[in-house]
This record gives sequence, C-alpha cells and structure tokens, in this order.
Amino acid sequence: MPKHLKLEFIIKNVGMRSYENIIILKKGNVCYGSTSYFAERINEEFKKTGISSEIVDINSKEDAERFVQKYERLNEVTDIIDFNTDIFSYIFPKNYYDNYNAESYVAGTECAGGSVKYDRENYIFDIKNDNSGSDYVKLWHIILDHPLYHNSVLRQPLKNIRVVCLDETHAEYIRKHYSHIKEVIVMPLPADTAKNLVPYNERSRDVLFTGTYTSSEDIVALAMRSGGDSVEIKNFQTMHKEPAQEFINSMQIFNKMAGYLLENPCETIENAYTFALGDITEEKGISFEGREATKETDEDFQDEKVLRKTAAAFADGLELNFLADMFIRAVIREELLMEMLRNGIDVDIFGHGWEKFVEKCGNVEKSEGRFKGKINICGEVDYRQLPELYADTKIALNVLPWFKAGQHDRIALAMCNGCVCVTDESTYLEKKFVDGENIFMYSLEDMTGAAMLVRDLLTHPLEAARAAAKGYVCAVSSLSFKKYIEIFIN
Repeated sequence: MPKHLKLEFIIKNVGMRSYENIIILKKGNVCYGSTSYFAERINEEFKKTGISSEIVDINSKEDAERFVQKYERLNEVTDIIDFNTDIFSYIFPKNYYDNYNAESYVAGTECAGGSVKYDRENYIFDIKNDNSGSDYVKLWHIILDHPLYHNSVLRQPLKNIRVVCLDETHAEYIRKHYSHIKEVIVMPLPADTAKNLVPYNERSRDVLFTGTYTSSEDIVALAMRSGGDSVEIKNFQTMHKEPAQEFINSMQIFNKMAGYLLENPCETIENAYTFALGDITEEKGISFEGREATKETDEDFQDEKVLRKTAAAFADGLELNFLADMFIRAVIREELLMEMLRNGIDVDIFGHGWEKFVEKCGNVEKSEGRFKGKINICGEVDYRQLPELYADTKIALNVLPWFKAGQHDRIALAMCNGCVCVTDESTYLEKKFVDGENIFMYSLEDMTGAAMLVRDLLTHPLEAARAAAKGYVCAVSSLSFKKYIEIFIN
C-alpha cells in the first residue's frame, strides 16, 4: 500500500472514530506569526490524510457573530481545535452576551472576556454531533505555556473539552485543578525542515538564540506597582462556608516565589506558589488550608464540591501571581547569555526587545570589565523564516520557558534543521533523547558549565557535526508535522 494511503486506510478500517469536519480556531497573527503558522500547517496535514478541516480566524465582533450563526447549527463538526488562544475572550467580546451563569465552584466569577453562553442553558461549544449519537463535539485546547496563562478557558465547564500541552507537570496540574476536563495529553510541537540544509561545516552562524526579551528589572517594577495594593488570596477562603477575609500583599507572594525559584531552579511555578502561601500564612499564624479558622473536618475535605472549589481557588491565585513566572524566566535568559559573553562566545539573537539587554550588558561591563563575546541583534523575523535560519546555524541555544518535564518548539526547530541543540534539562528530554549524543543539556544551577559546553562544541566541530546529524535523524522521525497529526488522530 502506498505510504500516503496508509493513514487514511487505518482511519477508515481499524475502528478509529471518523473525522468528518475539524474546525481550527485562531486569532490573527500573534507571537511572530507562530500561531497562524502552526494552525496552517496542521490544517495542511489534516487535508493530506483526507480529513476535512478548515481554519476560522476571528479578530472582531463581526467575525464572532458569523461564527455563532454558522456553527451553532452545524452538527457535522467532530472536533474544534483552539490553538493557544483565549477562545472566550475573542469569540465573546466583553458584554457581548450578558447572561453568564456558570457554576461557581468550577468557573468562579465571570471571565475577563465576557460570557461564554449563547443562551441560558447552553454553551456555544457544547455542540451535539449528529453522527455520534449523544456525544458532544470535542473541543481541543492546545496550550503552549503553563496552564496558569489559560485559566479563563480551562475553568469553563464545557461538556467535552480536552487539552494538549507541552509538559507532563502541566498535564498533572490540569488534571488536579480542572477535574471537568475530559482528557489531557502531552504532545511536543513539531517543526519543518528547511528546503536547503547547509552542510554543518559551511554554516555561517555559530550560535543562535530566538525569542523575546523582557527585562527582569521591568518585571520587578511592575510587581511593585501591582503589589502596592492588597489583593485577596482565595486559596484558603473559597472552600469555607463563611470565609473570613484574609488579605496578603501580592508583593509578598512575588518575593517569596522569586526567591524560592532562584534557590530551587528545578522546582515548578506551582510549587513555588504553594511554598509562598505556606510561608506567609505560617508567619501570620494561619493554617495553610484554613482549617484552624473554620474547623472543617476531614469529611468536609473529601466532599467533591469542596475539593473542586479549593482547586479552582488555587488556579485563580496562581494566575494572579504570573509575574513570578515571567521574572524567573527573564533572569535565567539574562544570566545564560551574559555567561556566554563572559566566555568569549558571540550569539546571534532574533526577536523583540533585545536592545534593552545590550544596554544592560553595557552597565555590567562597567563593573566587571569588558565581555569577551558580543550580542548580535538581528531583529524580528516571522516564524515561517525560522527553519531557514536554523538550517544555517551550528549551535542553537535554548532556555525552556520553565518547563520541568516538557519540550519547547525551539528544540524541534534546531534538531529538524541539523543544529546542535543546547538546552536546559527536563525529565521529558532525558527520556526522549540521549544527552551528549543527539542533544546537549545543561543545569540551570551551572551557567558557567553551559558556556563551557558551547565553547567545547565550537572548538570540536567534527564531534559537534556528528551530534547534529544524530539529532536530525532522531527529530525528523518523531517531530515532523506528519507525525504530530498521526499522534493526534490516534
């Protein structure tokens, strides 16, 4: 059987459910066009398998109205895929529908984007499929960040919402704090291979880093401005029948979380939040779970509704304190790149905001002496251009966005285009690749070691080329868009 017919045959004859019509939702051209790129490529791969799919781009109230008019009556849809966007905030503009009545123990207060209901009984995405009996259309929410950035979507009590994420700890977090979600799977993002792969020894770029720069000092300043007022922390209140009001300054939580992560770079953001709350409430003489004040019994804490309210409150609180996550990610990027400069390694950077980092490096130079390496700011590029950039690069430097058990698309881009990928550790990467053979991993606790690793690869090009080749062979068989769609269908 021809290869291109194999998947279609399996779909039709081996009991997989039929995919009549898949809708892929996206919003505009954000994050260097990456969301549009992934939506378009996934759509292309669906069509190659004979699956009917289409992209719906919603950027305005008028687009939302057309979507509602068309799809609330379309019962042949089998799956809706929302790619890394807040579907409710743009499908339903603020006050567009004013009859939001979600169950409080799941959804809490009205989400920032406005109502998600189109009438008093039904959610717009709770669509019955005519060909599946009583089954509701599956809504797949693909997220590329920590779930805390998608709390407004994940909390909605839709009947058949599923989540695809990039990190195993993120999956555990979702299962724990959003129990109504039907399924959570971990799937790393794929990458395309450039049309023209430059031979390793002929590549013009030694070290490449792609991403956006945000100053850690700016994040601290923002935290200080938002932390000047006291904010209500509901983690140990919403579970109570008559909660006593407790207020904690948000700057206190930020400082506790940031300090904890700087000392424990292998810990997750949710563990840092748990630590901060526990530390602060202990200082105040309050039980972390709030039992001391309200006298809840063990039986109370086994009640499903209480547990769901507690989980939702934790997720709401972590969302409020997202700046700690942004801060630690910014600090790590700064430290890693400065360590490269200290060790004489030039780095080409593509992305937004790096002029401010160069300015910061100048200030550091005054106190430390001149850096041996330099930063080459190459500007912003559309995501579609990245395969060609990586295909002309020897070493791709990566910092995971605080993924402790996951993989970022920069890794796929590097390996699928013949780069040596140098990245911080994750338990997921350790299971999937072989450190020192087809990938190179460094510890966040040893930035000097990371720089030494890169310098060693630059001074041993033959060994580096062999590792890049092994990484390429591994990646093209497991991280292609074709493979991604096969896994999704299964």
